[in-house]
Amino acid sequence: MTTSLDDDECTIGGDDEIVIGEEPLRNIRTEFGPTGTIVYGWPSTGGVWVHEYCSAIELDFLGLPRFETCATDRYSDKEDHFCDRLQRIRATFYKTEHNFNTRMSNYWQPGVKPEFWYGWPRGSTEGGVDFASSPETLDWLLDRGVDINRTDHKRDEHGIMLYGPVNHSIKVLDNIAAAGDVRLFDHMVSRGADPSRSLALHAATRCQDPGLTIAMIDYLIDQHHMSLEGNSESLRDYMHSEPGAGTPIHSAIGNGNLAALQHLLKRGADMSRPAFRSITNLAIGEMGPEEGFLPALGPLLDAGADMDTAVWWASIRNNVEALKICHDRGGDLEEALQQVDALDARRQAGELDSDEEQSEIDEDDEEAVQRRTKTGRYLRSFHSQRS
Repeated sequence: MTTSLDDDECTIGGDDEIVIGEEPLRNIRTEFGPTGTIVYGWPSTGGVWVHEYCSAIELDFLGLPRFETCATDRYSDKEDHFCDRLQRIRATFYKTEHNFNTRMSNYWQPGVKPEFWYGWPRGSTEGGVDFASSPETLDWLLDRGVDINRTDHKRDEHGIMLYGPVNHSIKVLDNIAAAGDVRLFDHMVSRGADPSRSLALHAATRCQDPGLTIAMIDYLIDQHHMSLEGNSESLRDYMHSEPGAGTPIHSAIGNGNLAALQHLLKRGADMSRPAFRSITNLAIGEMGPEEGFLPALGPLLDAGADMDTAVWWASIRNNVEALKICHDRGGDLEEALQQVDALDARRQAGELDSDEEQSEIDEDDEEAVQRRTKTGRYLRSFHSQRS
């Protein structure tokens, strides 16, 4: 039996070894060493899955003894099932064991820093203890006494270490909400998880499936009475800007989720409330159009967001498309023109204040100058049409 794996030829040898190309591989499942335990899985498609630094609890999850090596089941259905479980705790795939050994040896070269992981949320691109898409794993952990309401406040919802900021939210609930899995969320609550200690309504806006997003939002509001004005700062304190900072409406804008934004507005978010003051700035872009989510601006204004603030910020950020959206909804651009002209006059006279000077430094490039010119032309064209 022969299977092609790119440039490597994979063949099944005798009872004692598996051969990939001309390289004999040991038919072992676990390897114990001074730096930890390495676990191997050999899928029927070829190659090898490797989990480095496997912990005792992960060995228990895989059904492996802690102090004895054991053989693999090689290329079989049972081995494929084992590889599937191995991937849930952050296994890495290699075409050959030689490739893995080369990577391991490079870890200890000068200037190369090894990474140590606690776990691997299946289907995620970030590391960290999570298992939010694996009910089997969560139940296994809870059955062994893991406290689901205990959280590592020094890591974010992706498991990334925080240096300075803190996050006290129950991240497994956040990530289940982000996956739009109402059934699993409800199951975790039945197992003792406290949804009031999560940022689940914020996290639901990370789900890019409109149907799942809407269902999760309705579930969290109707069943767990989560507030549309709930502020993420109640459970976390970040010193840097985050897409989820503020209310769930802010999160929807930061995550670029129009379906979530529209449904949150439909559920009754009151744009006149202090929590939503200047929310249009986020849609237009705090520092520039590349940071905003302009499709959110129209729905926000239609829901009652402050028009004058939107017009002012669009003119300050030289965002013509935002100004057009405001104008289409009855925004008065005359004052915006006056602001732009006044800023130009202060710029020419060298009388910008410190904040304005810093803004000019931050945008001192050809593209920013073109935006300023385009904004001025648009506003003057609008003024001449009215005159």
